[in-house]
Amino acid sequence: MRIGITIGLGDTQLKINRAYIQYVAGAGFEPVLITPENDMEAMADVCDGLLLPGGIDIDPMHYGEENVGSYHINPEKDEFERQALQMFGAVYHKPVFGICRGFQLIIREFLAEKPDFGKKLVFWQHVESHGLANQLDAPRTTPTHFVDGCRKVLYGEQAEDYPQEGYSTIPVNSMHHQALLGPCPVPADIVAEQNKTFQRLAWSSRGKPQKAKGVIIEAFRIRNWCGGKIEAVQWHPEELKDYALIRHFFDQFAGEDLVQEA
Repeated sequence: MRIGITIGLGDTQLKINRAYIQYVAGAGFEPVLITPENDMEAMADVCDGLLLPGGIDIDPMHYGEENVGSYHINPEKDEFERQALQMFGAVYHKPVFGICRGFQLIIREFLAEKPDFGKKLVFWQHVESHGLANQLDAPRTTPTHFVDGCRKVLYGEQAEDYPQEGYSTIPVNSMHHQALLGPCPVPADIVAEQNKTFQRLAWSSRGKPQKAKGVIIEAFRIRNWCGGKIEAVQWHPEELKDYALIRHFFDQFAGEDLVQEA
């Protein structure tokens, strides 16, 4: 499978953390770098899926919010990646996997088109204690906290490989401050959400605003929107060399007849 990866935009250079390229290759896929100069439709045609990587903050002004805590924004980069999400997902119905910034761009687009979900899901421009690589001076490759996660969905593990209640703790490396808040799921939610549009796959309470209800959503899956083959995590599996995570996601769609939407 060929997996497209969007490239970051600098003032005079295009750039990307090499770890993302190594991550896709290490999982057994062919990485294909996508720049703003590429024809997005042509890239979506030749690639089998898309990885939206981490990076700078999403510009809140595009979504009608004043900037109260979003750093190093680049509206041009946001628009480039929105086009990639739209072409790969909505038009070609190909799988899209988001990491950190990719998670944030996907959920912002989802909430913009599905405002009813905003009654339960809230995007915050800043939460504490999740930029732990910098705050703790820890290597990017070192886990710094735990999330509760639905391992069966994230990794395709059999029921006997995780507790009966449907989730277990997963060590992650945290390097973000924009975040998604939502209701804390109970065991019954894990099953009930499997065939619904939005499924919470991992969450934590670390750094949650004191007056906020619920938890910080750390991973999700989306069906019935933008191609319906979307998953995203807030941590950085590329630095952990967690190949099983991305391999399980894209392998689900290997060999599918992905036809351009009429």
